Amino acid sequence: LSDGSEYQPGSCYLDMYIYITGWSVWTGLYLVRGDDADCLETENELEFWHLSLGELLKMKAESGVRVLVMVWSEITSGVMQEAGMMGTHDMETFNYFKGTGVECSLVCRQVGVGELTDVLNNQLACASYTHHQKTIIADSVSQ
Repeated sequence: LSDGSEYQPGSCYLDMYIYITGWSVWTGLYLVRGDDADCLETENELEFWHLSLGELLKMKAESGVRVLVMVWSEITSGVMQEAGMMGTHDMETFNYFKGTGVECSLVCRQVGVGELTDVLNNQLACASYTHHQKTIIADSVSQ
């Protein structure tokens, strides 16, 4: 680090919160796959590598960590099929976390409506939300 000290992985505040935002957050995703499991070393890695993202997030929420998940609400989800046209897993993710300690929100992109043409722009914005949006969350211990 710039002050000459070494980075300590435990210095992240992961025991306080986990915030995830995404165009598509799939709870069935496995973070360690195939032969990658052979490279795991720590007790935690060896104990939890077989859990999916959804299972890991629920486990962290049950242990007292605040887990917030915000996913894009794809406009066609639930209309033609639960997955919608884009297959973003938004309804699947939302339903997976219902009744758990994980707070999950579906968010549709909206544009301010000031005049009639804005209504059409808002409909276009809802339908054209893309995976290019990014979120950065920075926090530190309160003082």
